[in-house]
Amino acid sequence: MAKHAGILQVLGIVLGSGALAALVALSILYRYDFLLIPFIPPAVIGLGFLATPLSIQALVHGIRRPSEKLRKDRAILKAMIFASCAGAAVACFWLSFVTWWDEILFDMDKAVFLAFTIFYAGGLAGNVLLVVECVARAMNRSVIARRQRASSERRGDAQSVLGAASTVTLLLMTAAVGVALPVYYLTEPDTCNREQGRFSQPAYSWTWPYTHVNVKLDNVSAVNQTILESLEKALWKMTTLQRAGGFPIGSDLAGSMYSDRGDSCPLFYDEFSLQGGTRRVGKVYLEMYKVTNETWYLDVATRVADALVAVQDQENGGFFYDGRRYGENGLGYQPHPRNPNRANVLDDNVMQGCMDFLLDFYNVTGEAKYLVAINKGLQCLIDTEKANGGWPQCSNYPIYSYQSRITFNDGAMRDAINLLIKAARMFPARADLPAMIVRAGNFLVRAQGNGGSSFQQGWAQQYDERTELPCWGRNFEPPSIGSSDGTKGAIEMLMNIYAYTNNSAYLVPIPAAIAWLNGSRINYTDGGITKEGWARLYELGTNFPIFGLDDGGPYRAPAYGYAPEREGYSWYVDVHIDDIIADYDYITSHPIPAWLVYKTKNYTVDGTFDDAWEAHLDLDASGYWIEDDLIEDKVFEGMAMDMIHYIQAATAW
Repeated sequence: MAKHAGILQVLGIVLGSGALAALVALSILYRYDFLLIPFIPPAVIGLGFLATPLSIQALVHGIRRPSEKLRKDRAILKAMIFASCAGAAVACFWLSFVTWWDEILFDMDKAVFLAFTIFYAGGLAGNVLLVVECVARAMNRSVIARRQRASSERRGDAQSVLGAASTVTLLLMTAAVGVALPVYYLTEPDTCNREQGRFSQPAYSWTWPYTHVNVKLDNVSAVNQTILESLEKALWKMTTLQRAGGFPIGSDLAGSMYSDRGDSCPLFYDEFSLQGGTRRVGKVYLEMYKVTNETWYLDVATRVADALVAVQDQENGGFFYDGRRYGENGLGYQPHPRNPNRANVLDDNVMQGCMDFLLDFYNVTGEAKYLVAINKGLQCLIDTEKANGGWPQCSNYPIYSYQSRITFNDGAMRDAINLLIKAARMFPARADLPAMIVRAGNFLVRAQGNGGSSFQQGWAQQYDERTELPCWGRNFEPPSIGSSDGTKGAIEMLMNIYAYTNNSAYLVPIPAAIAWLNGSRINYTDGGITKEGWARLYELGTNFPIFGLDDGGPYRAPAYGYAPEREGYSWYVDVHIDDIIADYDYITSHPIPAWLVYKTKNYTVDGTFDDAWEAHLDLDASGYWIEDDLIEDKVFEGMAMDMIHYIQAATAW
């Protein structure tokens, strides 16, 4: 028995001190969420109420020799303390897991939720047991140690029994988590494909050299046939990356394809990227079809359009970062397994880019099923728009999440407005689309300079919809005035809205915004070279360049630095202010039709040949454009479109 008691004492020291250290670590880990996520403070505090008395009892049991039997008055006092801790924990549980149940299911990592559940259940059971034991001791009885041992052994006294019970409770809780989490991870479906990668079969037959049936291009002296043949080869080869109708963001040379999750987490064989890949590559084939009238290219673009329709959320009309289908021609997963809350994503041009492709495709084919998908998507934008005019990064997120803020970052609002303007011009009978555009423009006018000094007549990257003030994005994106995604993006939006509405009120804010950009130039060092440019973010009021901390900062108690710390983020940018000024001068001195022509790219043979020839030279013998041993959608799109623009110019007779 002494041996067992000795083991429990050692465990008491280890588990008691470990539990207290874990509480401190948990508080540090969630310190930035305490002021943001409403269920985090009560959840962590409640865990502290449960774990602290158990930890102290176990620790004291481990480091002290058994004391004399617990007096009745002290037993009652301890019972009251343990009961109070348990009651406070129950109150905290109610304020977190009950009050915010829907948000917890959405926002809390499932493994963290499982651990919290085990610790709450075990901690509450342990504290209740201590209360019962203390009450029993006050009555000269014991619930845990039914038989009193000899006083010389002193193993059955109250302090030892309470300490041993606390130690065993902590041990069982730790063991339960140690078993439950591995089981959870082993049984949870993998979000990455672990099978050997492979390419698809090409979508159509092609041999080298290949001659188009379309005599418009074959042997036409105006078209460099070498460039044309390289483009044909690249387009044919790229179809080996098309699976279930869609395309990935990229692939390695073994055929493992990936999305924005990275090449370490390959896509499944029925999965493709909507953040890039599918919509971006599909546009290349659609453009090539418009140039050549070759149905093979339209067939590839049709498979892309069908894939987008298949994975469009049938409840809300939105699109997620990735899509999955049941086989090559099957329906889409509803919703995507990684999107159980059916979030519609406007981040990185996901929703807008998919809709833009469908608009272009419908404009070419006129097929009704694509118009149905377009209308669903437009309704989704209507439903997602904030009441005061603006869109979140993603829909269906809790209001405290940065994804729910009105977002300019990564072009979210700009891309939404451009899409709506395009759709409104295609469907002029719809009155709801212009109304959305006007609401967005009015928000831009109202939000200019909010929260900053009188000089800071720019815009932020994110706004709180309730106050229309700059607010936190991610925990390294403090409230600020933004130069690129904020102010430059807002100026572009205002000019586009003016060109659609012919309301000059949307041009009024631009001169002050340009003045702020001109007055906010800075010199910075990049790779040992001094450059002139702009900080990404400027402090509200002072206009000092600011930078997010390497480990983030608390959302409602701004913490940031005045020198770059966090890597992998563009803290310095070039807003191309000369282009902004030239655009503003042109739009204020020319009629709108002239502006629309001015903003339409005009491709000439002389202006496109060098880039097209460079793309030909860069094409690998395999038929892929390869960069850093990867086949990437952006590289393919850029190279292929350089060639297509050349062919467009060469055949513009």
